[in-house]
Amino acid sequence: MNFKQEELAKRFQGVGASMMKVFEVSPLYFKNTIENLIDEPEMPWTDLGTKLHMYILQSKEFLKNYTYLEFTKPRGKNQEEFCNQLEKGNLDTETIIKAYKKAYVNKGKSDDKIQKEALILFENLEKYINYLRIRKEYKDILTWSDLSYVREAKQKATNHIAASKLLFDQEPNPLFDSKTFTANELTIYWEYEDILIDNLPLVIRSTPDRFIVDHNNKKIILIDIKTSSILHEFPDQFKNYKYYRQLALYWLALEYWFKNKFPNKNFNKYAKETYIAAVQTPNRYKDYPIQWKIFPVSDESLQNGFNSLKEVLQEIKWHINQDKWEHSKHYYENEGLEKSL
Repeated sequence: MNFKQEELAKRFQGVGASMMKVFEVSPLYFKNTIENLIDEPEMPWTDLGTKLHMYILQSKEFLKNYTYLEFTKPRGKNQEEFCNQLEKGNLDTETIIKAYKKAYVNKGKSDDKIQKEALILFENLEKYINYLRIRKEYKDILTWSDLSYVREAKQKATNHIAASKLLFDQEPNPLFDSKTFTANELTIYWEYEDILIDNLPLVIRSTPDRFIVDHNNKKIILIDIKTSSILHEFPDQFKNYKYYRQLALYWLALEYWFKNKFPNKNFNKYAKETYIAAVQTPNRYKDYPIQWKIFPVSDESLQNGFNSLKEVLQEIKWHINQDKWEHSKHYYENEGLEKSL
C-alpha cells in the first residue's frame, strides 16, 4: 500500500479515533496533546488489550515484542545493586565476584568465601539478571497472569463459532477463497477534505483491527476487538465510549483505502458488515470467566457514528480556523455558556 501513504504520514498531526475523545475533554487538552505538551502514561488494562490484540492478530509481532521470564526478584538494596552491576558485560566468575564486592561489605572474609557467596547469589538471581539484560529488546516482559490470559482468550476464540470465522485466516474457513483479501492492524493515512491545514486536507490516521474484502461475494467485513472487565455490560459501554464513532471513522478510512487499492472496483456496490468481538478481561472484584461475545453493529449505530464524527470534526475545524482553544465553541458563541443539560 504505497499510494501517497508516505506523503500523508509526513503531514499527519495526530488526529485519529482516540483523539476525538481527547477533544471532548477540552479543546485545549486536545491542542496540548497534539503538540506533545502532555505525555499520558499507558493504562494497565489498555496494555493488556494491546497484548491480546497482537497475540491474536499479529502472532509473529507478538513474539518480537514480548517474552516471558519466571524469576525471583532481589531482596533488599544489596541484591539489587549486585544484579544491576551484572546488567551489562560478561558473566564470568571474575565479573560476578567484582559485582558482589561492590554490593556488599566483605571485611574479614576470605577470597574463597567471597567467591562462594557470590556464585551462590548469582545462581539464585540468574533469571532476574537475564531479565535485566534482555528487557530493552522487548516492549514488555509478560507476567504469568498476562501470558495465561492471552493464551486462554485465544483458545476460547478458536472454539467460538463466530469468533473463529471472523478473527482467523487458517483453512478451512468458509469466509475465504482466492478472491479474498484480509488485513490485520493495517495503518491507513487518509484525507478529510472538509478541514484544511496549510491549504491541504487534514490527514487522519486509522488502524482497523481487522477487515476482510470478499471480491467473490462483493462484501467487506470490519471487525474490531474490544476488551471489557464487565462484558455483560458491553452494550452500555458501546454507547458510553462511542465505539460507533470509531467504527464510522474506520469505514471512511476503508473507503479511501479500497478506492486506491482496487481502482477498478466500485466500493459502493460492496455490502458492508461490522462486528465487535468483545472479550472478558480480568476483573479485580469478580472472578468472571473468559468468554467472547460477537456483536453485529447495526446501520443505525454506524449512522450515529458518522453524525457524531462529523459534529466533532466540525468543532475541531472551528477551533483551528479561529485559533481559540481555552473553551468550547459553544462557550465562545453563547457568552460563556455551555450546552444545556
